Amino acid sequence: TEKVPVWDANGFLLPLSMWRDGDNSGSSFECIDDSFGFKLVSASECGRPLYIAITVEDYYGNEAVTEPVRLESGGKESLVTLPTDTGVLTFTLYDDHAAVSDYTGYDTDIEIPSEVEGLPVTKINYGVFGKYVLYSVTGHTPVKSIKLPDTITSIGAFAFRNCLELESLELPSGLKEIGEMAFENCVMLENVEIPDSVESIGSYAFAKCEVLKTLKLPGNLKSLGKGLTAMCPELEEITISENNDDFMIIDGAVYVNR
Repeated sequence: TEKVPVWDANGFLLPLSMWRDGDNSGSSFECIDDSFGFKLVSASECGRPLYIAITVEDYYGNEAVTEPVRLESGGKESLVTLPTDTGVLTFTLYDDHAAVSDYTGYDTDIEIPSEVEGLPVTKINYGVFGKYVLYSVTGHTPVKSIKLPDTITSIGAFAFRNCLELESLELPSGLKEIGEMAFENCVMLENVEIPDSVESIGSYAFAKCEVLKTLKLPGNLKSLGKGLTAMCPELEEITISENNDDFMIIDGAVYVNR
């Protein structure tokens, strides 16, 4: 018989002996959308506490589950929240910089500050704006424009994925890295110019941007993942800075220049 997990009033997973019996054999899982994915990140990149419980099975098929244990990041990070017009931005503070680690709200226009408590904001962490939003009309963050400060050097994987209404994007002049699928499925994004400071772009960073028409790649680009503009049916032109000797464009496709 399937065992169904049970949580207490505080949201903690109870031991296996307290789980209830289900009606079906086996287990089934459903994703919140058809493009659900997994990504390994450090605990310090997440805006909320993380807990782990381990299930073990002995030779005779008996199972047991441990009590949940909080995962520690090992650093001296702390969290700070700042209000927006209709939401809240959460920042993780490190010794010498800060990172945007979570967002909750329904803002259409968002401006990220250049510093928080005297620390420069240098990173948008994994999946900050690219998550499912309960009670939203689209189920996703309704941001239409976002302004990033020049202190930002890294945009994490999935950071703006599925921001279905994002129309305006000006990438900061100090940006070094764009993570995989960072802007995937931003279906209202038409034109993107990536600053020459960017050295690395992850796989599928602008895939499924259905109305994307132009994309300019930077002069200092050294690493480029696969599927950069996969499933972008309206794409008319990809250009690359004349200062870049590592890549070339032939018939609209990007190749490594060997």
